[in-house]
Parts: sequence; structure tokens; C-alpha cells
Amino acid sequence: MEFTGERIIPDIPQWEHLYLEHFYRYLFAKEFIKDKIVLDVASGTGYGSGYLKDNKAKAVIGADINFEAVSYSKKNFQHALYLQADAIQLPFRDDFFDAVVSFETIEHLREYKKFLYEIKRVLKKTGLLLISSPNKLNYHGGDAGGKNRFHFKELYLEEFSNLLNQHFSTIEIYGQHCTKLHKDYSNKDYKPKLKDILINKEKIEKANFFISLCADCEIKMTPEIQVSIIIPIFNCFSYTKQCIEKILPELNYNTEIIVINDASKEDKIYDYLNSIQNKVKVIHNKKNNGFLKSCNKGAKLAQGKYLLFLNNDTIPQENWLENLVEIVEKNEKIGAVGAKLIYPDGILQEAGAIIFNDGSGYNYGRNDDQNKYEYNYVREVDYCSGACLLVRKDVFKKIGGFDEKFSPAFYEDTDLCFSIRKLGYKVMYQPKSKVIHFEGASCGRDLTSGIKKYQEINKTKFVEKWKKELIHQYPHDKKNVSLAADRQKGKKILFFYPHLPSYDRDSGAFRLFNILKILINEGHRIALLSDNQMLEGEKRYKEKMEELGIMVIKIPEFKKGNFISTRTLQRKRFIKNLYLSHDILWFVHYHMAYKYLDSRKKYAKNVRYITDSVDLHFLREQRESELLNDKNKVKKITRTKKKELSVFKKSDIVIAITEKEKQIINKECPDIRVEVITNIHPIIKNHKNFNGRENLLFIGGYLHCPNSNAVKYFVSEIFPLIRTKIKNITFYVVGGEYPNHFIDKYSNKNISFTGPVNSTQVYLQKCKVLVAPLRYGAGMKGKVGEAMSSGIPVVTTSIGAEGMGLIDGENILIADTPEEFTDKVAIIYHDKDLWNKISINGKKYIETHFSPEIVGKSIKKMIDFE
Repeated sequence: MEFTGERIIPDIPQWEHLYLEHFYRYLFAKEFIKDKIVLDVASGTGYGSGYLKDNKAKAVIGADINFEAVSYSKKNFQHALYLQADAIQLPFRDDFFDAVVSFETIEHLREYKKFLYEIKRVLKKTGLLLISSPNKLNYHGGDAGGKNRFHFKELYLEEFSNLLNQHFSTIEIYGQHCTKLHKDYSNKDYKPKLKDILINKEKIEKANFFISLCADCEIKMTPEIQVSIIIPIFNCFSYTKQCIEKILPELNYNTEIIVINDASKEDKIYDYLNSIQNKVKVIHNKKNNGFLKSCNKGAKLAQGKYLLFLNNDTIPQENWLENLVEIVEKNEKIGAVGAKLIYPDGILQEAGAIIFNDGSGYNYGRNDDQNKYEYNYVREVDYCSGACLLVRKDVFKKIGGFDEKFSPAFYEDTDLCFSIRKLGYKVMYQPKSKVIHFEGASCGRDLTSGIKKYQEINKTKFVEKWKKELIHQYPHDKKNVSLAADRQKGKKILFFYPHLPSYDRDSGAFRLFNILKILINEGHRIALLSDNQMLEGEKRYKEKMEELGIMVIKIPEFKKGNFISTRTLQRKRFIKNLYLSHDILWFVHYHMAYKYLDSRKKYAKNVRYITDSVDLHFLREQRESELLNDKNKVKKITRTKKKELSVFKKSDIVIAITEKEKQIINKECPDIRVEVITNIHPIIKNHKNFNGRENLLFIGGYLHCPNSNAVKYFVSEIFPLIRTKIKNITFYVVGGEYPNHFIDKYSNKNISFTGPVNSTQVYLQKCKVLVAPLRYGAGMKGKVGEAMSSGIPVVTTSIGAEGMGLIDGENILIADTPEEFTDKVAIIYHDKDLWNKISINGKKYIETHFSPEIVGKSIKKMIDFE
């Protein structure tokens, strides 16, 4: 189909932001269609109808006036039913559907009133309409300027509301906001969130689009509550108001606030709570019950899947709640998660907390710089303060809530976290959730009087209750703080890498990313030292590492002292302390080992040194020199080989990526231990079959010389031959850093350079064949394994297939001349049976030899040395 700007075609990557804008409406609708018979009017290319059917709708019919759109829907989204139909003359009987969904339709119709009559006719009396429309005030086709040639009628909020009220007795209108939709929907790490589109009702006129729910009966107009925020208060009017006013505008429709007023004595408290009764649930205790009992009371009234206990003397920062929910949603074994607590002046108050074996607590990072790397990665902790603590409601209920023996307060949050862990759940610290906490505002700080005196009283009770568990905690000593701050009990491994791993753009980085995940899952404590300062675009990679539980270390910029050598000494001392605090140093690429291993091994003799070759650099350079007949590179190759082999000889373990390279290393250095850790390729379970695919694909960036050489070779010598056998074919070159002169020379209507993409899967699922015409290189070729794991057949050279044990004609096609390469591409492009054979066998081969489960066993065996 041709993209006009109106009907979204998911296969066209350049319109990903528009796809998100449209997809979010179906994400919203998903909450209301469980077990319902649904009609999707103006269903376009059908992805939304298919999504609703996949998300528990009883049945979905997509109707669109465009024959080509209906044909596309039937071909690509087969779970729903599709038919060609006019929105103002629907071919269905009266009172048939439980729900009608129609997004961005009404503005396209001259007879828009008749359209609503038709919807009303086919809806059951108890039915629900979900409908959207652009906001004329802000949409580019209205007052903001510009004109959408496909729109006949755009509406202001009042017009939209009045129109719907003519047909339905109950309507609820939300705002859709599109300024946050810049993430790539195809990125497998990105999970869409409703918070990214729903605008608070008070700000609805600022929305780009409106989404409305309409009905003629009593109906629950909001989906189930996800989070119940429980705020116990006693006096402190100014703090309470500040806290609630801060969080109210940011909350979703599926979040509730429960305020437990614990018999406050300030009249202002009652006046304020009365003024917000329509926005929050307010419970007034007749007598002062204390913090703990008020929390338990609020929990019993809560409807949410998660309980969020929040002190009233806090100011949550942007995205605080979203970040807490995100981490607990990803892992069902996480029972609770706490925030980073900050003093009003920005100094760190708590980055997770520690309990020593004598029962005493320690706020990790207290009074330190909150931006230090050790406080900014997700990790399992002993407990997090109840000032901001999110807990699974079912776990909280199973425990019986906060133990009232710790009433009125103190150690109740610590006790709860120990109980959560006893049930087999984890307690996590989430640094991306930041909350300012005015410590002591409610309880004071005097340990001898008032409620604060219970801190010592309840410590004794806690020690008695958990004396068996406390035996396994670290002794109360400052030397143990960094050890106790992270409950991962495996080996402490420090990785050295030139920059943060751009796992979605680079084969070596993708391999490292998977190794890191395997080690984290095995319970090891991982740190990553990025040699360079943060490059442009690296922020998201840093956040991803920290989200996985990896401490990302940057070498500080030390200030000059009185002597020139001061900065050097500070740097050496910093590196030395890192070495001494880890069990394993893992250098990725020989040049990282050459830079950091040599002169430091003397003061970290008990540390194990691993050099990960990734591929043999001197072998790649040698092959390039032979291919290009460039004898001037002989000296460079000699230098590279000398450096590479020198660090191998100083390492306890050298990692080769293939058996062949292991043999080469062993021949050069017979006395060293060499292990093979191959590329790692998670299997893409659902992939498109032969039908619906077309065109050829290459993946790889220009900065890796074998890639640029391969592209030149293909477009110059192979692709012209292919075009004589396959008409109207396009060659997609996916990857970045190709210079303008290169693109200007080779791009045309049949050769498309996409530049960097956040995910290659869009192309791996739309193209028919991946070509890898590599003529030199070393190691394993990530593009080959990635393609095979995604179900797309590969045609490559002997160099491209090297080190993987692949068989020509069985799980891959191998060709080393332009003519042979052309023939094999043409054959598999047209032969469905051969295509399916290579696709299935290739995927099975990757799963058997290069999946995370298989390679993980090799890594575990290597790491578990004694």
C-alpha cells in the first residue's frame, strides 16, 4: 500500500512516530474490550483490530471503505475479521456490538452526524463507544495553521462534547498528547505506557487529540486501579498540601490517592481535605492511631494492584511513580521497590538501606552526592524506607500488612521488607524514582522523646523477631557498607569497554549486552567502566545498563594539584581501588587490556584477568591487506599482533569467539587458557513467512571497514546482475556512519541507506533475504546470526559464514563469486520451499548453538573457577 499520511502502514519505518500516535488509542481501548464483541469502524490497515483481538476481545470486526486497506488487513492481521464497508451505512443489524471503536474517523466525514446515528444503531443498549478526534485548537489543520486535505470537519472541545452528548447520556473525554511519542515502537526494550498520552482533565484543552468514552447506561468508565497511593497524615498542613498538589496533576486515570487523616489538630487540614474530596479518598480517624495502623487501614480500602506508601513530607519528582511501577511490572518476583530519597538541598538521603547483623540500619549514600555512579543503578537491597515504598498488594495481604507490634512507627518498613524476602520476593531500589523528603518533619529527630523514641524500642523487637536471618547479614562496620549495599552474592566483575555498549547498533556490543544479562541473572555483581566520556546519544545506553542492575563507572575528571603528577596519581589511585574491590577484570578488546592490565596487575594479584578478543584484530588486518594487495600495512599488522599477543600472555583467561580463532591463539601462545564464548542470539519466536516479504537487506555500519567494503562490492558487482533476474527490487543498507559522498555515489531508487535505526526487526521481518557479501574480517558475523535467529534466510560468503559451522544449502547459502552469489539470491528469492527450509533450519541451528541458554552454560563454566 502507498502511505498517504492517514492510514498507518506498520511496515513503513519512517512513519514510526505516527504509528505510535495511532497505536496508543488502541492501547487505551484495550482496557475496555475484554470478552466483548467489538466493531472497529475505519479500521485502516487492521493492526488495531488485530491488537484488540489479541488482547482478550471476544471477537473483532474491522470495517474500512478502502478495498486495498481491507486486503492488507486480511493478509497481515488474521486474528480479526475484516470487510469493506461505509462508515455511514454499516452492514450490521441493530443492537449487535458490545463496543464500537472508531479513531480519527469523524473529521473525515461530511455526514458525521449520520455516522454517529449508525454507531448508535449497531451498539447494544449497554454498549460502549470509544472515539477520537483532533483538537481543532491545537491540531495543525485548525487554528494552529496548515490544512489537512483529508479532513472535512475538525472540532473544538465544546463542539466535540456537545455532539456526543446529543447521542449518549454519559460521556468522558480524555486528552491525547503526542509530544512524548519519540521512542521507536519497534524497539523491543520499549513498552508503551498510557501515561505517555493521557493528559490531566484540567489541561485537556492543551491536547492534540481527544479520546472519549460514551454510553447510555451505568458503566465503569475507568479500568481497574493499578496503584493506590496511601498517604497517612498528622498535622503538617503545608507539607501535606505541597505533596498532594505535586502529584495530583501527574496521575493517571488508573491511580487513586487515599489520605488517612490521623486525627490532626489543624483546622487547615480539614478545610484542605474537604476541598479535594472529589479527587482523592479521604478517611478521618476518630483518634490518633499512628503511622503504622493508618497505613494498614488505607491498604484495606485500596483497590490497586500495587500499594504505594508515601509520607506527606515528601515532594515526588517527575516520573517517580512510573519508574517504580515499571520495575515491578517487569519481574513478578519483585515484591517491593523503593525510591531514591533526597534532601531539599539536593544531597542524597537514601539510596536503598542496609541492615547489619546487630539490627542497626544504615541509609546508603547518606549526605553524599546523589549523582555518583554507585547510587544510580537498580539493585536488590535489604530494605527501602517507607517514606516512599511500592508493594504488591497480594504480597502485603499475604504477610498481613505492617506488623502492629511495631506500632506506632519505626522498623515497620524494615520488618515488612524482611517478610517480603522470606516469601521468596525481592526488594529493589530504583534510582530513577526521585523523591525529596523533609526528614523529621512529622516525627522530629529526638530519639529520647515523642514518637522518635520508638526507633530504639522497635529495634529490640526487630532483632528478636529476625535473629535467625540477621546471622547472615554483614557485621556493623563501615568497611562492609559497599558490600552490604547490593544483595547480589555472586562474583564482583568489572568490565572495561571503550564506550557504553550500543547493543542495537553494533554486533560486538550486542554480544556484550547479552553476556552482561546472563551474568546478572546468575547473581553476579557487574560494573562497567566506560573508557571515554559520554558520547552523544549514549544516555539511553547508560540508563539501560543501570536498569539491568549494572553500575556504570566513568573515570572522574581529577583537578590539577600543585604538582603536574597529582592528576595522574589520583587517577591511578582510583583505578587501583576499583581493581582491589573486584574478583574479575574483564577487558573487552585487546586494546583495553593493553591500556589497563599491564601496569596494575602487580597490586591486584588475587584478581582474575580475562581478555575478550571479540575477534582477532591482527587476523582481520592481515586479510584486508591480502584482499586489497596493500603491502604498506605489514608494519601495522605486526604491531597489532605484538600488542594483542602480549596481553593474551598476561591474562588468566583469553576468550575467542570461534574454535578456529582459539586454535590460532593456542598456536601463537601455547601456554595460555583459551575459552570460546560465541555470539549470542535470542530467538525471535514469531516471524513473517515467505508471503508478504520482498527486497534485500544488509545490516552494518560504515566504521567497520569490512562492512563498507562489502557494500561497495555488492552494489558494484552483484546487485546489477541481481536486477536482471529480479525486477523492481530494492536493496536496504541498514546502519549508520556512511559518509555523504558514499551515499551520493551508491544510493538510487533501488538502493536505500536508512541510517541508524533503534531496531533492525522492522527490516528483518519485511525483507526476503539478508545478503552478507563480506570479503574479509575475523570472528563471527553478528548480522548473520541475528538474521537467522529472526527467520530470514542469509546468502553470504565463506568469510561471512566463518566460525559458525554452517552448511551451504542446509541452513544458509554460501557464494564467493558475483555470479554464484547472484544465482543463489535469485533462487531463494523465488523458491518458497527452499526459503522455508533455510529459514526453519537456520533458526533451529541458532537456537541449538548460539542462544543465551546455550552460551550461558559456557560462561557459567568459565566463571565458576576456583
